[in-house]
Amino acid sequence: MDDSTTDVGLQAGFISDLLRNYESARESVAAPLFALANQYDLSNPAKLVPMELYNTMCTWIEKNLGPASLKIAGQNIGERVYNLVVASGAAGPNPDPLAMLRALKYAAETMIEDPAKRGWEIVESGPEHALMRRTQTFNSILQHGLLTALVAKTGVRSPSVTLVKSVASGEEFDEYRIAWIPLRNA
Repeated sequence: MDDSTTDVGLQAGFISDLLRNYESARESVAAPLFALANQYDLSNPAKLVPMELYNTMCTWIEKNLGPASLKIAGQNIGERVYNLVVASGAAGPNPDPLAMLRALKYAAETMIEDPAKRGWEIVESGPEHALMRRTQTFNSILQHGLLTALVAKTGVRSPSVTLVKSVASGEEFDEYRIAWIPLRNA
């Protein structure tokens, strides 16, 4: 995977969303996390900030607060992304998991400025599953939480996300198998 962050920007709202998860610890254990973002103006959520900042913050959380904390932050961000996508109409009024995952792919393409056009790919999909490939430098743990929340918010039963290929294990890309049980009308 191309892990370059040169000339890659993402909307400041992503940084604000991440920090929101640690607001209660701003003056204590999370103070260094907030210090990382001090030099950036986050008042306009659509303003671009360096992708490297987001990656550095996620790595700091993973190392200092633990992977479970980062996964929970990803779930919280996923719930917010779901609400934004539904409000925008990008996935329809009552999106199913596939519509939501397509909307996530679109969001990455429009909310991240990347000369290489990286983000997400839907490798395969069916009525009860999808295989998503992460082609951007997003933290894999945070993205696991985000994907879990996006699918769960669609109202399906037993949503699950499994990291089946991992850059950390030497694979070219992270790939997540996402499965669910659709609600059936009686």
